[in-house]
This record gives sequence, C-alpha cells and structure tokens, in this order.
Amino acid sequence: MNETAHHGLISSYYSFGKELEKCLAHFRQTNKEYEALKKLYDEVKDQLLKEVTRYTLQKKADRARKVYDLFFRISDDKSQRALYIHQIKTITATSIAKLSKDEVKYIATKVMEAYQAP
Repeated sequence: MNETAHHGLISSYYSFGKELEKCLAHFRQTNKEYEALKKLYDEVKDQLLKEVTRYTLQKKADRARKVYDLFFRISDDKSQRALYIHQIKTITATSIAKLSKDEVKYIATKVMEAYQAP
C-alpha cells in the first residue's frame, strides 16, 4: 500500500473513531455502557447498506475507536495528531486494532516521551 493511501486510511479510521466517541458519550449520559454501545451500533447500522453485518460494523468501529484512542492519548492538539498520523511508516490500522488497551497506553506514552526528549 502506498504511503499516502496508508495515511489516508488511518486518518479515516481516526475521524470515524472520533465521531463514534462523540456519539457514544451522548448515549452514556442516559444509558449503561452496554446499552450505550448497542444504541451506537444501531444508529450507525441504520445509515449503512443492509449488506453490512452488525459483526462487520462492530469490528470496524472497534478498530476506529482504537486508532482514535491512540492518537488522542498522544496529543491534545488536533493538528499535532494529524502530523503524527502523517509520520507513520510501519504500523497499520489493523495492527493498532490488535493492540490491547494497555498496549495503546504504553505506545502513546513512549511516543510522547520520544517527542518531549531533549
């Protein structure tokens, strides 16, 4: 995959994850976590083609939320996050999705340390 397409895919997952998190935060205000997720998936599913299965939607949404979480943890600055995405050379959205939450936290911490080192 060429680098521009790679960055575009990660950027798309990041944007999708950002919107999912906004919507999920709204549902969490009045629902427990499980119900909030169910409502989120129902709302997104209603906007997609009927051929898209709930399982596929959940996998894509989980991938997007992990990509978003990683870059959100790295920087509070939106433009800085875009720069980090653009600098990625070896990691894919799929490999980010395979990370545990603890691994996402660890990587974010290491990236922040690397950029803050003198």
